[in-house]
Amino acid sequence: MKKILAGFLAAAFIFAAAEAPLHYAKVYAFTIESDAQTAMEKNWENVLAALETMEATNDISKDELQSWIISQCKYSSDKTYGAGVMVENFRLTRATENKSGFFAADVIIYQDDGEVGFEIRKEIPALGGKSNMTEAEDTESKTDTDD
Repeated sequence: MKKILAGFLAAAFIFAAAEAPLHYAKVYAFTIESDAQTAMEKNWENVLAALETMEATNDISKDELQSWIISQCKYSSDKTYGAGVMVENFRLTRATENKSGFFAADVIIYQDDGEVGFEIRKEIPALGGKSNMTEAEDTESKTDTDD
């Protein structure tokens, strides 16, 4: 009886181990370029193109902007790792009822020996409607969040 039970357990372990690689399949979402500089230049073009259609709001933060830029980086010179992104000098001027605002930042996209640095700036449209902001609150809405 012990041998039969041991046989069933051995079979169960074999089948469980055989299916394990199916659960850990890797999917790469990068288009691989042979040169890191070329990959970073293509990522830069993607970010600028996507920035044109991005809907900017007063709620954006430096971390959210960095995550958004990373999501736009589709090219890599390595099949495992994508581009690194640094966002520096993040500035946010909040939109009010009558005035549009903007966010701006210095961005560096890098990988291995490839690097592209540029500045982005995106307008936040005026909110419209009634605003309860006083002039003092409007002055406070200009935020420099560089860490």
